[in-house]
Order: sequence, then structure tokens, then C-alpha cells
Amino acid sequence: MALRVEASDERVDDLLHRLFESKEIDMAKGDKLAAVDLCECIFMSTHKRFDDGSYCVQIPFTPDAPPLGNSHQMALRQFHQLERKLASNSELRQRYVAFMREYEQLGHMHPIQHHSGDPSQAYYIPHHAVMAKFRVVFNASAKTSNGISLNDTQLAGPPIQDLLLNLLLRFRQHRIAFTADVEKMFRQVKVDERHRQWQQILWRESSDQPIRTYQLATVTYGTTSGTYLAVRAMQQCGRDNSYKLSDEVRAKTALHPE
Repeated sequence: MALRVEASDERVDDLLHRLFESKEIDMAKGDKLAAVDLCECIFMSTHKRFDDGSYCVQIPFTPDAPPLGNSHQMALRQFHQLERKLASNSELRQRYVAFMREYEQLGHMHPIQHHSGDPSQAYYIPHHAVMAKFRVVFNASAKTSNGISLNDTQLAGPPIQDLLLNLLLRFRQHRIAFTADVEKMFRQVKVDERHRQWQQILWRESSDQPIRTYQLATVTYGTTSGTYLAVRAMQQCGRDNSYKLSDEVRAKTALHPE
């Protein structure tokens, strides 16, 4: 006698719905892993190390990145708003100007001629001040004329920072612990000159000067790929210099890889 199982139409529909959902989840996981692998592949195949020990990277764009629209008018409008704010607050203006002067003096941005070609082949990043711990913030999430931002076109990369739990356990394993801070960490990593047109800003110190276009020459905080590129370059620096460690230190470091 054959065993017969009956199910209502609603039950079948529910099962089919769950089946398709599970396949969508699997596909999403696969896409995410592929993006992680692609981001690492781009870094490994394009990063450079200069004679002074500094690193240069390319921005990891998504393969199907949508074209950017015109961002100049948006950036210009927001820059005029910034100027009005600075004009009404002399202390803020002094700090802002000092910050941007240092940015240029350190070689982290360079003036260029205004980009007059295809607007989709450049991106102007609006900027503003954050007052808690004063700094200038660059907003790469600002939309262009077609609703696409620079951040919409980049891979985020995997989270490669060491887990907090690992750090806490490491502190408890030894009698003495050392900590260090990398000053201006993001800006220690250069961006390939061929990708700097995607990191352009408008700036002038005074309204009686012409507005100039600058290119940011280093990894920019606030971009989708910024954290990955900065941390990955630091890790690469450790790997490239590991030969300088003694065998004993290298063995201990291998037990706690970053």
C-alpha cells in the first residue's frame, strides 16, 4: 500500500516561499564572499610600497559600479554654505583654515586645474567640520545629479581589525603591555594618482580668492573602502617587515596574528 501525504495549497505555497528565501540567502552569502575575495584580490594586485616605506593603493570599485553623475554643482553649493558658516564664526574659520593648510603642507592634497571633461569621471566631495574633536570631514555619500554617490560605487572589504576579545586576552597573558596609535592613520596611505579624480574637493581660504580644485592624495576617512584600505595597508606593512624580527619574536607573533 502506497503512503499518501496530503498538504493544503497554503502549506505548499509556504514551503515554496521558504525554499526560495533560503536560496536567496545562500546567493547573498555567496555574493558577499565573492566581494570579500575581490576586494583582497584588488589590494594584492595593485598596492605598491615605495622606497620610504609608505604604501599606495587603488580604490576597490565594484565591477558593476553605476556611473556617477555631475557632482560639481552639488559640491559648489555646499561649499558656499560652508563659507557663510565660517564667515559668521571667526574661531571656526581659523581652525578650518589651519586644518586645510596642514592638509596641503603634508602633501595630503594638491591643487589641480578644474576637471572639465566627462563629469562621470570625477567626483567632488563636500566637506564640513566636526566640533567634538575638531576635524574636517569629507562626505563621500553625497549624491550626484543621478542619485549615485562615490560610496555607492566602492567595495567595503571585510572587517579585518583584530577582535576585541583577542585584544583583551592578549592583555591578560603578559605582565607588560604596550599600546600605540598611528597618527593620521588613513592619511599615511597614498591613493594611486589614477584614482585621485574621484577624491576632489573645492576650497579657498578667503572669499576674495578664486575657488580652487584640490585632489586628496591619501585614503579618505568616510569613504566606503577607507577603513579596509588603511587597516589592510598597516597589516601589509607588518608582513613586509616581519623578516626584521628575531626568530623568537616571530614565533610569538605567529601565535597572535593580526
